[in-house]
Amino acid sequence: MEANMTLDGEALLEIRDSRLYRIEHGTFEAYCKSKWGMSRTFTFNTIESSKATKNVLNCEHSPKTESQARPLTKLPAEKQPEAWEKAVESAGGEQPTAKQAEDAANERTAQTMSCPCLQAENPVAGRTAQSFSKFSCGPMGAPTGRTRPEPVYPADLRAPAAGHA
Repeated sequence: MEANMTLDGEALLEIRDSRLYRIEHGTFEAYCKSKWGMSRTFTFNTIESSKATKNVLNCEHSPKTESQARPLTKLPAEKQPEAWEKAVESAGGEQPTAKQAEDAANERTAQTMSCPCLQAENPVAGRTAQSFSKFSCGPMGAPTGRTRPEPVYPADLRAPAAGHA
């Protein structure tokens, strides 16, 4: 399936979304395993990687394999071309490796993280994990916009009772 990953991903997406696999198989995963020998993870990585590849087609040396495109899938679509161009640059203008694509995507991910736990102006930055109880972060450090309430402890747990040392 690696020869034309973008078309493969688009075909798999069409088969899945149109439920064409149901002619012979009960699930999409069973179809991919039986027909193509592909695991569920690899199938969905191929679909997502083909979407990322389409986002960077106007860039130099577009991804040729799922492993080159996969790191781009963790970025928003508008950041994918920027990360891919950085990967091409790090490869000296040649086809980047999967590792170079991953490094470029990770660099872009770090630039876009806005977790309040990691920001210098956070009054509890650098303290123990217990200090972060009032912050709530979602996947990849993205703030959820919610705060966690401070834990409330019964008075008898805060300090030893009188006469008990």
